[in-house]
Amino acid sequence: MPVVSRPQPRRPPRLVYVLSFSDWNIWRVETPAPGAPALSPPVVSISSTRMDSNAQFSPDGRRVVFASNRSGEIEIWLADPDGANAVQLTSMGAQITASPHWSPDGQMIVFDSNLEGQYEIYAIPASGGKARRLTSHPANDAVPSFSRDGQWIYSHRTEPESIRFGRSRRPAERRSRSPATSGSPPSSRRMAPTSTTRRLRARGVP
Repeated sequence: MPVVSRPQPRRPPRLVYVLSFSDWNIWRVETPAPGAPALSPPVVSISSTRMDSNAQFSPDGRRVVFASNRSGEIEIWLADPDGANAVQLTSMGAQITASPHWSPDGQMIVFDSNLEGQYEIYAIPASGGKARRLTSHPANDAVPSFSRDGQWIYSHRTEPESIRFGRSRRPAERRSRSPATSGSPPSSRRMAPTSTTRRLRARGVP
């Protein structure tokens, strides 16, 4: 917290404070083959004065999709591998929009966003356009990725027990469905979230 110095004769008071910031950049390392040692030290590839993260090369290696808050909110962006020709792909206006992933044919990008509170999966054409929501669930669906054949979209779902067993259930009913493990407080066992991997068909994704 800021501190003001004590008054002294013929000397103005001084203010002392701490200024800190985070600058996340995307780095690139050159390798002769997948898994081979790097040929040179990593270099900054995409950078700004804000956060740049979650980068992934397009299937043809010509473009990079990433998440950045360089425009204010965290949105999905596209750029050349050296950071040139950066364009904002989404305008969700959510607190966090991230985890972009290319389709195998390079035509679509899926991502997650908490526009309505919980995280849902969205898809948007790589050429630009309107994002389409693919999931609708009170749990959190996040970190999507396409299968290699492009037929499926996998994502990570985290749901608290209140969602799994319904918000209207009485505590006694929830206890009967989810008994406490030995040595664990019943209340903490009832509220433990579960994480699963979900998949949905990519057919019909715009």
